[in-house]
Amino acid sequence: MFYRSVTIDFLGSLGEASRIKIRAENGRCLLESQATNCKARRKRPPPGSQIRLRKGIVTRKEKIQKEQRLERMVRKEISLDSKPTITFDTSCIYSSENEKAPLAIRELEKMHAEGLVEIVKTDVVDTELGEGNEQLKLKSQKYSEDQGVGVWDHSRWDHALWGGPEMDYPFEEIRDTLFPGFDQMSEESQDRATRDAMHLATHRMYKRQFFVTRDERHIVNNKKELEEKFGIIVLTLEECLARLKR
Repeated sequence: MFYRSVTIDFLGSLGEASRIKIRAENGRCLLESQATNCKARRKRPPPGSQIRLRKGIVTRKEKIQKEQRLERMVRKEISLDSKPTITFDTSCIYSSENEKAPLAIRELEKMHAEGLVEIVKTDVVDTELGEGNEQLKLKSQKYSEDQGVGVWDHSRWDHALWGGPEMDYPFEEIRDTLFPGFDQMSEESQDRATRDAMHLATHRMYKRQFFVTRDERHIVNNKKELEEKFGIIVLTLEECLARLKR
């Protein structure tokens, strides 16, 4: 279960201090309590939530409307922040018409559509899909794209970032952890290994919660080392669904 409780202090439209306490639980926002004329803490309100007083008389109706707008903004912000984030490996992209898609994928897709979780992809997904996979690309387009640092011969122009010392992108370290004999591999195997490492490095750079894959040989079998070295939580589809439903 994913939840967070947040207390917001703000200035009401008549100058009085107000406080609302909201609990975000599994993508839903529940108002725990609301108090007015309490002693507000001296801290900056969330972006977009500060209400400025205008000159003249403010009616009670206007006061209520402004405070309701503020509450909606805060609820939206908390709901987005508390949503579990999942990075789908390319192996998890199935077309909507494919009846052989694992049941766990359909369940996760449903949770994404209902706003309970957020599924994202890395820029490597569409690179690996390549040409001639239109049905898979249509499904891929439903997920927002996290763009990693460009890797020569593997990244697409306008779908990658320039690297730099400030970038937290441990691509080579992850590659060498998963494939210690990288230099002795065939060129085709090196390409696959490079893209596996790009997936995971981009996932880590954006601080997503779960990396979900069907690649048991290279990624799932090294999940313990990936979590210990890089803080990457690797799950199978079934493991991810089970964790979300706790």
